[in-house]
Amino acid sequence: MKFACRSPQGVGRAHARHRRLFPETRRQECPRHQKERKRKSGQTFLSANQPTGRVWINKTQYFEGVPKQVWEFHIGGYQVCEKWLKDRKKAGRKLSADDIEHYQKIVVALNETIRLMREIDDLIPRWPLP
Repeated sequence: MKFACRSPQGVGRAHARHRRLFPETRRQECPRHQKERKRKSGQTFLSANQPTGRVWINKTQYFEGVPKQVWEFHIGGYQVCEKWLKDRKKAGRKLSADDIEHYQKIVVALNETIRLMREIDDLIPRWPLP
């Protein structure tokens, strides 16, 4: 869904309004949680040069359809999607159904954040503003 806005403030207002009205938006774009037979150890994120890939959470389970740009997105020096999973692993927690749903929402929120950042960058020709 594209927002028809002419300023960065308009983008932010439209995003906030959209989230209040449609908190479950873009559910069809959530990564899917899958199970598979055991695999050999390897990378956590596998994409084979595709725009989306698999995020393996153990030897038999993964999230399918995670955009590569979302997987590689950093905030405060941390790779968000990877850190969230690692923190749960360090705590010895197995992912519950709620955790799986929450991770899917994180991926969707980050994807939307990246889209909005690009839209704002397109609206601001240079920084600082004159």
